[in-house]
Amino acid sequence: MKFSVSRDDLYNALQKIIGVVPARTTTPILTNILFELHGDKLELTATDLEILTTTYITVEGEEDGAIALQGKFLNDILRELKNVKMSFELEEGYRMILRTDWGEYKLTGDPAEDFPLMPVEEFMNSFEISQGVMRRMIEKTSFAVSKDEMRPALMGVLFQIRAQELRMVGTDGHRLARIIYKDFSSDAEDTDIIVQTKALLLLEKNIEDSKEKLRVNFGENFIVFDLDRIKIYSRLVDSEYPDYEYAIPYENSKKLLVGTEELLGSVRRVSIFSSALSSQVQLSIEDTLLEVFSQNIETGAEAHERLHVDYEGDPIVIAFNSHYFIDTLKHVDTPQVKIMLEKPLTAVMILPSHQNENEDLLMLIMPVRLGPEEEEEESGVSYNAEGDLEDHSAAESDEVDY
Repeated sequence: MKFSVSRDDLYNALQKIIGVVPARTTTPILTNILFELHGDKLELTATDLEILTTTYITVEGEEDGAIALQGKFLNDILRELKNVKMSFELEEGYRMILRTDWGEYKLTGDPAEDFPLMPVEEFMNSFEISQGVMRRMIEKTSFAVSKDEMRPALMGVLFQIRAQELRMVGTDGHRLARIIYKDFSSDAEDTDIIVQTKALLLLEKNIEDSKEKLRVNFGENFIVFDLDRIKIYSRLVDSEYPDYEYAIPYENSKKLLVGTEELLGSVRRVSIFSSALSSQVQLSIEDTLLEVFSQNIETGAEAHERLHVDYEGDPIVIAFNSHYFIDTLKHVDTPQVKIMLEKPLTAVMILPSHQNENEDLLMLIMPVRLGPEEEEEESGVSYNAEGDLEDHSAAESDEVDY
């Protein structure tokens, strides 16, 4: 195996796939990237056995071959090099020699035959969507997914593929984000699949905010995102997604309209004074006045700010975990945010003041009980083992887990 390539071309190609390489693994070969040279085409492949991604670049090939090289190690070397022409030559014993005008570096690799490739089924369904739309849908949902490995379904993003719309949903049980794209068409039967968040974040990193098309192929167990020079294969999450529609409080009648950045800045400042354990901020709303309040009982610190708002409804006092509230507000990109409320322990809908064309974005967050949360009990609803909603009025946590 022998070829030459510019440092920037190879380094940029590595950035497209290096995110798949696991930081820690009991299977050392997974820390490698597979290099395969066919003529002037160098193909690079990385996998963690759940996701596989491949890309290619054009090089000056002299001798075909293949080897698996340490991904992070090679990435670290290239990061420190200037944009120069590099030559690679594979010697006996799976030693790769990297040469530049001023230096020589020897890397130890593994046989290409030892590199695990995922078995991928035939894909019976597919659709196309613009890269910009997919990028936005990922950004608006992936932040809300769970990190709890005991709830694998909630660790992914739900794709609901319909004939004339695509829905994506992310939730961790305390907050939810759902976006619907309506300028869409698919010949597939109505399908619900759960896509791994890691695969979507890798895709988001590699697509442009443009109208160029992204092709998506999917089957019973796999999904493939097919771009011009990169393909991302991912196993689907084999689990049942809960019926999230029951958690959306469409009947909320109290309407708050406030400047997005104004509210976000206020909550950020006031939350600094909250308890590190609870991170609670309270919102008190009456007529055209919104008061944001927080306190730390242990230290005696407290803060409050007042904002002038448009509000329709009876007075209400409601509290949130500030981290969830801030994170949700950050994903509203209209100058004003519309917040629909009902009762102090009812889920709250957070919406842009106006929807983009062909789009329906909705986020919700569960409130927490007012007061010193360390001693509080939860009241609300959650998903049971069957994925249905059930009431639980005396849970141990302070948050209302829908």
